[in-house]
Amino acid sequence: MKLFYEVIVKDKHGRVILRENKESRSWVMAYNQLVYGGMSGSGQSVKCTDGVSRTQSTTYDLLLVARPAGYHNRGCVVGSGNAPVTINDYKLETQINHGVGPGQLEHYECTILYPPSVAGSQCSFRVKRIFHNASGAPVTVREIGVYASISNNYDACVIRDVLGADAPVPHGGAITVIYTVRAIA
Repeated sequence: MKLFYEVIVKDKHGRVILRENKESRSWVMAYNQLVYGGMSGSGQSVKCTDGVSRTQSTTYDLLLVARPAGYHNRGCVVGSGNAPVTINDYKLETQINHGVGPGQLEHYECTILYPPSVAGSQCSFRVKRIFHNASGAPVTVREIGVYASISNNYDACVIRDVLGADAPVPHGGAITVIYTVRAIA
């Protein structure tokens, strides 16, 4: 399975001012634990984004990432940290919260763009979220990731990437994060 990300920063007029496309190699440990637990029916102890280990549900919303606007606890997330990715990461280093205050970004809906589609020997789907800056000053994004449900009330970091370059989002602008998950035969 391959994983790719695309980050697009636009100014307040909708002009693209930065774009980064890369292959991600940043599935972190919780992803494998959740998949194993779901496939085996044996709930695993997974370190959640709050730092507490909990047993995953094997029946309720496992790996759910779709979220309505305003939620920063699940789905695509952004941060300002730049510590190198490790397999043991359980959250972004410094997550940027939802809001319009200093250093915050408005988190729009996190969506799955389409059901898995097949093209030749590949099957893929995409997860997307837009973050708008209404804070009054630029907000710099340096890390991105995905938080997914392990149960009804708890989430774990399943993907974390550090961008190749800082992505300053100007006031009135937005950053879009798109992850593509692709299986290749």
